[in-house]
Amino acid sequence: MMLKLFMAANVMDAFTTMRAVFYGGIEGNPIIAGGIHYIGLEPTLILKVSAAMAIGLMLAKRGKVHLLKWPTVIIVMVALSNSIYPYLL
Repeated sequence: MMLKLFMAANVMDAFTTMRAVFYGGIEGNPIIAGGIHYIGLEPTLILKVSAAMAIGLMLAKRGKVHLLKWPTVIIVMVALSNSIYPYLL
């Protein structure tokens, strides 16, 4: 269950990041911001979600999926803040 929530949170974060950037927001993560600058928004977010899913699957394979609890909570909070950004303008 935690792995599914982690993956869903990452997809939700990517979607809300695209919306926030479209409405003039700035990516706060310097690694992702650099990727957006060099290869574009969509490819960077695809790589980000792919990397997150790979990490989640590796942890699940090792029986350590419980380690995804707090990262999932944080990602959901970031996605929620991204989702309200357009309404703050």
